[in-house]
Amino acid sequence: MRTACLIVLVLLLGCGGGQKPVPPKAENYFPMATGYSWKYSTTEISYLDSVRAETTARVGSLELRCIGRKPMPNGREAWALHRNMGSFTDTTFADQTDSLALYWNVRDWDHPNTELVLPLRPGRSWIVLGGKLSSTQATAVRQESVKVPAGEYAQAWRIEDSTVHADGKTSPMRGVRWFAAGVGLVRTETEIIRSNGTRLRTIDELVSAKTGK
Repeated sequence: MRTACLIVLVLLLGCGGGQKPVPPKAENYFPMATGYSWKYSTTEISYLDSVRAETTARVGSLELRCIGRKPMPNGREAWALHRNMGSFTDTTFADQTDSLALYWNVRDWDHPNTELVLPLRPGRSWIVLGGKLSSTQATAVRQESVKVPAGEYAQAWRIEDSTVHADGKTSPMRGVRWFAAGVGLVRTETEIIRSNGTRLRTIDELVSAKTGK
């Protein structure tokens, strides 16, 4: 009798008692909750040509603090983010609906940036922000290691951004973003080619984060 009970118990554990196995929880690359916070530093590098850096300087910092779900000016509710950039402070919003991670980076409350389309996979592309004059497309490239002051993230997703104008011409500005599971955005690199041919590279790096991870 004892042997028979053990066999039944093993079968129940192995088969879930006739229930379907619960799929593993998807990694959260856009975590939001009251009290979460992020701090970033900004560095600018000006290049005379493809290899020679003219100047390198830290030019600022950004602190984001999630203060809860609040109504936006258009009446929609989303996560409110208090932004502190030196002497300048304001409130912006972010949210996640189904597979879309949205961020209101400008005062156009009806047209947010689509930061991510989940789940992330190599080659997946989407329009970050579209308009009559230009649109920015993002592409998930791969997972890779990225090191920032807050630490090293071994499986961060590399997202590459490019902007195309209505006339078909590509913008002289390109960007790369890295998102880490449970943390969110950890690094961005933006490069613009000036009219005289020199380049300006702006790097934002995560210094610290409080996201419950």
